[in-house]
Amino acid sequence: MDVQSAPAQFFPLVDGGIQIGWLANGDSIEIEIDAKGDPWVLATTADGATVVEGELTATSSETFTKLRNFLKILSGRIAAAH
Repeated sequence: MDVQSAPAQFFPLVDGGIQIGWLANGDSIEIEIDAKGDPWVLATTADGATVVEGELTATSSETFTKLRNFLKILSGRIAAAH
């Protein structure tokens, strides 16, 4: 994230983990971190296409790049709507 990124919403999970999410015009990014600390991401477009899906690890640089780029798109849409 950078200073232009949209703020995330945070939701507690029943298992003690947390879900972090961004939503704009039907596009969404959801990151779940389970109670053990294992992170998982799912990013989808409004038409249901998967942009990124998988476990987030220190070695998943391509996943982070795709996620960061999609978050910039969502942030731009949110900024344009205001």
